[in-house]
Amino acid sequence: MAIDAADMPRILREATVRPFSGALLTLGKQDVTLTPAQLRAVARRMDVALPRAEVLDVWASDGPLDDATLLKALGFASVDSMDVSGYEGATILHDLNAPSIPPALENRFDVVFDRGTAEHVFNAPNTLAAVARMCAPGGRAMHLSPSTNHMDHGFVMFSPRLFADYYTANGFVVERIEMARQPWLGRHPTIHLSRYVPGCLDGWEPGALGEGGYQVLVVARKTSGATHDRWPRFAEGAACGVGLSPVLRFTVPGAGPGRR
Repeated sequence: MAIDAADMPRILREATVRPFSGALLTLGKQDVTLTPAQLRAVARRMDVALPRAEVLDVWASDGPLDDATLLKALGFASVDSMDVSGYEGATILHDLNAPSIPPALENRFDVVFDRGTAEHVFNAPNTLAAVARMCAPGGRAMHLSPSTNHMDHGFVMFSPRLFADYYTANGFVVERIEMARQPWLGRHPTIHLSRYVPGCLDGWEPGALGEGGYQVLVVARKTSGATHDRWPRFAEGAACGVGLSPVLRFTVPGAGPGRR
């Protein structure tokens, strides 16, 4: 559960579509590998102004940022983190395997961000339901999760179709799903990002995605009538007539041969 330079182009792109503000919850207490200088470098390369860059000026170190400082620099007023235990300093303790959430968390957050946590929770349906319930109406559920070629990283690797069908069945508006070819930053520092729509991979042979790991980015907006407890049925044969559509190619600053 870490936010690094390879994540930031995708997060910053979302901030340009709809600026971040209000209350954020991260699933898991996030490690951060970016220094203030690295965050600024990625933002410059993306031509994005950090909404609250002033919080970086009081960071008393040249080392990596903490999660709250990084995320407040992106525009959030408050940052909470959820974990099953407090050993890493999470502000909210809750087991996402549980069938419900504390009433105080219902409709509370403007963004609920799952950056590499859901795959480590055995009960994926309860985790998705918790995310849906904790989002405020008009708020966003965001997942940046492992997909193909992440065997034994966690309990599961996520298909983008899981998120598309779950959030659609529960009345969310799925605003964006993208597949990123995960760079092994020591050798392949370039991110290849493609737009996904349900059905765009129908007819592909197993293994057609090739080598390398993939991640899936999902952004779903909660509507006033959204639910959390409708389980979708998988529908095969709904080909959309298009394949994965490239949307971004980005070389991570400081990555490549020689990176440790």
